[in-house]
Amino acid sequence: MQRLQLPRRLSQRNQQPREFVKVLHLVPHFDNSGNGVVNAAIDLACTEACLGLSVALIGVGAGSFRDLLQLSGVSVYSLPGTSPRNF
Repeated sequence: MQRLQLPRRLSQRNQQPREFVKVLHLVPHFDNSGNGVVNAAIDLACTEACLGLSVALIGVGAGSFRDLLQLSGVSVYSLPGTSPRNF
């Protein structure tokens, strides 16, 4: 998969990979349903991955943001058998 390109000034800040930092975000779903908290977590995860951090997102179901996350280098995991309302 191809990674997203950052603006030049961000990609030049740190040339060394930061694999020692691992980030985990928990979200109720991966859908683009206008939920500001989910949208902010998606944006943050994609930016962190583009900066070289090891990022994972855990939520419920498939959702429309899944492809964007994987394209950005974010690992995506779904919790089986749960409802976003109970998250």
